[in-house]
Amino acid sequence: MDAQGRTWFPLRSSRSPGGLTVVESSADAVFVSVVTPADGLPIHPDHFTCAAASPDGSVWFGSSRGVVRFDGEHWAYRQGKRWLPDDDVRAIAIDPKGGGWIATAGGLAHIHFKPMTLKEKAVFSKRKLSCTTAAPNSVSSSKVTPNDRVTNPA
Repeated sequence: MDAQGRTWFPLRSSRSPGGLTVVESSADAVFVSVVTPADGLPIHPDHFTCAAASPDGSVWFGSSRGVVRFDGEHWAYRQGKRWLPDDDVRAIAIDPKGGGWIATAGGLAHIHFKPMTLKEKAVFSKRKLSCTTAAPNSVSSSKVTPNDRVTNPA
């Protein structure tokens, strides 16, 4: 269940293209809607493996093909080595700042979304290319593989 009280689950049917079923209820009615790839859903729900709701209202979905985040208006699909150690997502936990800790078959990743202007993205990208560390509070992905030693950052 997300922050708005909606329940999300995959719709799997041989008679439908598949989608996410969203159930919303009020004091006097229950509303059911289906979100399909035609509505912008980036991957077919047959590949979904897990879900997690964030306090900021966004909902995260893990899949065998990466991770998807829906903020209420936009879908963000992240897959590949830039974002995840492995595309096979096993579990998702949301931190208090809304970042997603993504457990994959190949290790752990952290994805945090921060709105940026085009100018801020250009500055961030330039820093990423010229430095080995990411700017604080930036859009980032951190990976931890099973062979890495994890320490508590100061």
